[in-house]
Amino acid sequence: MAVHLAPIGIATLDEQHLEMGGMLRAFQIAIIRGCPAAEIRAMVESSLAALCAHCRHEEALMEKSAYPEAAAHRLDHERLVLAAAAYSEDVLHHRQPTEVLNEHGDLLRSIFVAHMDRDDRALAQHLVRMGLG
Repeated sequence: MAVHLAPIGIATLDEQHLEMGGMLRAFQIAIIRGCPAAEIRAMVESSLAALCAHCRHEEALMEKSAYPEAAAHRLDHERLVLAAAAYSEDVLHHRQPTEVLNEHGDLLRSIFVAHMDRDDRALAQHLVRMGLG
């Protein structure tokens, strides 16, 4: 499933979004191709690390700018990280057939894009208003 990642206007966040979207897509392709478990595990670890680093980066920006929606945004980050971790565990422990894992990967990408388009875009607008964008 091709998902368009529209820029939100903050260069560092846009770069991270593109990187994470690409990582998830590469992860899905590796699953479909039946790549070795060690390769999949390395992809899982790097993808989750990138997602967590991105969330920490955004949360630091929210704190620095006194973002009024920070609590809700952090909660959405927690949900996104939990969804990504659950998906990763399903993949690593072969809990679902490949087709189902691919559908779940598509769903995770959709959740990520929705978060980016809604929450991260609102954060970016706030940062620009505060002169931090």
